Amino acid sequence: MARSEGAALLDLQRIDLELAREKAQAEHPAALERLKSLLATSKRVQALVTQLTGRVKDSEMELSELSAEQESLRREVDELKERARTEAMDHRQQAWANEQHASLMKRLDKAEFKGEEALETLDTLTRKRDEALAARERLDREISKVKADIRASVERAHAAISSLEGEREALVSSLDPAVLGAYERASSRFEGLAVEELHGNHPSICRMALEPRAVQEAWRDAPITQCPYCRRILIVGEEEG
Repeated sequence: MARSEGAALLDLQRIDLELAREKAQAEHPAALERLKSLLATSKRVQALVTQLTGRVKDSEMELSELSAEQESLRREVDELKERARTEAMDHRQQAWANEQHASLMKRLDKAEFKGEEALETLDTLTRKRDEALAARERLDREISKVKADIRASVERAHAAISSLEGEREALVSSLDPAVLGAYERASSRFEGLAVEELHGNHPSICRMALEPRAVQEAWRDAPITQCPYCRRILIVGEEEG
């Protein structure tokens, strides 16, 4: 049995609504906002990684300089001890050597204290940098996954669009041009919801109860008429095919 024009119009509306949804999904995948958020977070994390990496390098340089200073001071202390051991010093020279030794030891203690602080700072910065690197790696994996999901979603939408457009083309070719023109005008006016069905005395979209006389007139004009309230195409006595 051939499909009636009423059922064909209901089918055409279903196809057009599905096409609109699939095209929207292809242009703006659901996961796109998630991707934008992840990329923004990744940018901030990368900035933090760059900052911490620079601070780690500065801290390493400071620690290296302090270590070199400590080694130099230890050599001076050893040289002073060796001189005091091997050279004959009078009272004045011995007093000078003692003052030098005290000064060197004070400087060495200060350098060692600063070295311990610098090492703690380096450990803290290194830990924070490593945490930021790990966060960036997690974000990179999540971004890759979301991108793959988006590609799959867009590919599926395009496949659905191709199938629906083929179905629509075949359906449109079976409709009377005047009926098709009326549908397209109504579809444009009502943003895709151009066709409704009469259930009892209620149109399926506008839901305004028809008076008994209006119901009789609708059945008289069946299967395709117009809703007296919202002016959509009204299908009477048909089921969506």
